[in-house]
Amino acid sequence: MPASTAPPLTRYEWALLCSAYISQCVAFSFFFVALSSILRGNGAELADLSFIYLLGVAPALKFLWAPLMDRYGFGRWGHYSRWLVLMQTALIVTLWAMAQLKIGGVPPELAAGATGAAADMNEAAAALGGAGGTGAAAHPPLPWTGLMLGCLAMSFFTACQDMAADGLSTRLLSPSQRGLGNALQMACGSIGFIAGGGGVLALYEYAGWQTALMCLTVLNVVTLVLALFYREPAHARPDVVVRERMLDYWREIGRFWVRPDTGWRWAFIIVMLQAGVYMAYSVMSPMLVDAGWSFTKIGQVANGYGTALGMASMIGFGWLLRHWSLNRALHVILPAQVVGVLLLAIPLLLKTGALGAGLPEIAQGAAAAGGTAAPDGAAAAAGQAAASVAQTGGIGDIWITLGVAGFMMCYMPMGVLVSTLMMGRSSAHAPATDFSVQYGLYLAAGYGAGALGLPLAQRMGYAGLLALAGAVCVLMAVLIPVLHARLGRPPSAATARA
Repeated sequence: MPASTAPPLTRYEWALLCSAYISQCVAFSFFFVALSSILRGNGAELADLSFIYLLGVAPALKFLWAPLMDRYGFGRWGHYSRWLVLMQTALIVTLWAMAQLKIGGVPPELAAGATGAAADMNEAAAALGGAGGTGAAAHPPLPWTGLMLGCLAMSFFTACQDMAADGLSTRLLSPSQRGLGNALQMACGSIGFIAGGGGVLALYEYAGWQTALMCLTVLNVVTLVLALFYREPAHARPDVVVRERMLDYWREIGRFWVRPDTGWRWAFIIVMLQAGVYMAYSVMSPMLVDAGWSFTKIGQVANGYGTALGMASMIGFGWLLRHWSLNRALHVILPAQVVGVLLLAIPLLLKTGALGAGLPEIAQGAAAAGGTAAPDGAAAAAGQAAASVAQTGGIGDIWITLGVAGFMMCYMPMGVLVSTLMMGRSSAHAPATDFSVQYGLYLAAGYGAGALGLPLAQRMGYAGLLALAGAVCVLMAVLIPVLHARLGRPPSAATARA
């Protein structure tokens, strides 16, 4: 039975899909908001955090093995629902194993919302161009091998769970129900994003690593139980004819890039659209940790206020796209990204300004020791710097919050424009494949830029990295509209106003 004639969903099916949608977004919010903050707060170097962004590359390329999930099912037991059970089980086991890792307690200065002296002194050097860590000697060693293996498994299983949930919803939802289904996907995805980021940070601060990870495990158990007791109807399974077209699918991927309206220009645009923004975003959470914010506060601002305002700006921009051409939209949103990076630099500017009072004492201590600051002198200078930060913390917090929120509002609307541009270049005979190929490359490039940004920040300091990110945004604001104007006319040009 085709999806167009599928019966209305039952309450149980709605509950299953909503639960799966929440699980889809938990992992990536956990990686990019919670885990980066927790590891930085436990002494991780910026370069060590780059692996987190590489975790997003594999899910971005999931379209390469998606045909395998369409092709192979579990017979009379079901198809997509059984894949969902399998992936949820693997996710639960992975989260439980990661919960057993020993990741140190919360530093007292972070729990109190104050700035740690060791973190301040090291990051002051980093912001001025040095490398510096976060006082790693004050923290127990991090279990890097277990973390990397666990995160890789979590990333892969989440990508496969995402495909299973999307496949099931595509077959279950009739055209008349897809509007509601997509709205619920966005709403439930937002819940998952908040739970995986801000929720984990708050739980970690007050109850520790194991409790935070076990709560994520329980969240995934809900989806597993619902999927286990679900009897997948025949119309929810893929058609046999479709399952036999795997080779055609991969050939279509290659054909997309030799069309006159794509080629190297379109690939370059996709890769570079948000390269600068992703570089800046990669240091946002570490910057807030180094600014002395508590984990709960980071979650509230970056994962709560910032995301909410960013989604509001996406809705507003989507309304404007009804009245603007795509060229005009590019000329607006690309410069807006430059503004966003400048706004994100506010936490750095406040921090270096506050720490500036302690820098002369550091230099004097280094000179007195023949180029190596004595421990007592460094501690005294660190205390003075921390006191300076504490004195300006109230005003600084307001501007930092506005800077983070402004950054999110400036860069998140690009997601709306990107989807519109990609839909316009998706052919009529293979729209899903064409869109998946483009969006996969876009995400992989963004995560790659984020992975590159962290080690660059280690070498250049936050100021240098943000200056580079801003320069990339400026260059792309000039270059991309020119390249876009020279592209051939897309096959569905009627849906994409030039």
